[in-house]
Amino acid sequence: MPTIDNGHYRQTNADKQSGFTGRLLYNDVASISNHGPRTALASLPTENQLGKDQGLGFGWEDMGILKIGAEWRYSDRLTARFGISHATQTYDSQEIMFNFLAPGVVRTHITVGATYGMTDNLDLNLAYSRGLSSDISGTDPNLGGQVVATEMSQHKATVGLTYRW
Repeated sequence: MPTIDNGHYRQTNADKQSGFTGRLLYNDVASISNHGPRTALASLPTENQLGKDQGLGFGWEDMGILKIGAEWRYSDRLTARFGISHATQTYDSQEIMFNFLAPGVVRTHITVGATYGMTDNLDLNLAYSRGLSSDISGTDPNLGGQVVATEMSQHKATVGLTYRW
């Protein structure tokens, strides 16, 4: 599992605004940080095969992240939240082949959410996150050097209830 370096955090209490910088340290995990195939898979030496200590990986580098968020308490019952995060790219175009399996190319996320106190003991929580479209392309040695690309965007919605006893 990658190490999370929490970096710097700042919060003010006007309502609540906060900022965060940090890094995900993928270099600590060989199966993620080892480079993927740069030649056709059929020509790999035995020591570089999947599952070996020096085996192939996704070629991910440590990731830097900047997050900024705000919380606004509209009333005793309603709180709204907003956030945005931006991260560095985890891998370069030479690692395109294996990263079709885990296409972590989304770098910017925007989130909104709210909590509504329905009673003194029951809250309704709503949230939406949008991962903005991002892509990366490179050549795949198993396809004769053909240029391939991967693109991803994300939508996530959450609805929850919190009950306090």
